[in-house]
Amino acid sequence: MLKLLFSFLLLLGGTGAGWAMAQPLQDRKKQLEQLAALLETLREELRYTRKPLGELAEAIGARSDSAAGRLLNRFGVCLLTDPLQGPARAMDESLNNTAGLALLEEDLHILRELGAEIGKTDVEGQESLLLRTRSALQKQLREAEELCSGKGRMYRGMGTAAAVLLVVLFL
Repeated sequence: MLKLLFSFLLLLGGTGAGWAMAQPLQDRKKQLEQLAALLETLREELRYTRKPLGELAEAIGARSDSAAGRLLNRFGVCLLTDPLQGPARAMDESLNNTAGLALLEEDLHILRELGAEIGKTDVEGQESLLLRTRSALQKQLREAEELCSGKGRMYRGMGTAAAVLLVVLFL
């Protein structure tokens, strides 16, 4: 009876470990989706309301309780509290201080480029920049989906397979 219980716990633990290893891939995919949607909202509101960038970013980020929303909110707050620091520095500070981001360095680079360029042009130029950034994030999203589909399934399968192997060896 004890062997059966231990075997079940091994199987459960191995499967859980596989799912845990696949979770960061899922988180990245979800955050890229959210960032693309938030940037589209920012672009639309920038176009139609003509409010300052910091005000819009803070308000849009506050509507979302995700890590992407917190990032955009922090970016807006940084712009509003110290407008002289500029968007590039505000974006760097936001990226460095937002907890729970599962983004890769390539994703962060795209966002840093956005921060470096966003305040340098008129509204139409900013809209164009937000469109380019959104399309770059969507490209990263497609890669993340492929990675999540392939490696995520592999991690989950390997966790279960390793657990089954241990159970067989144990019995």
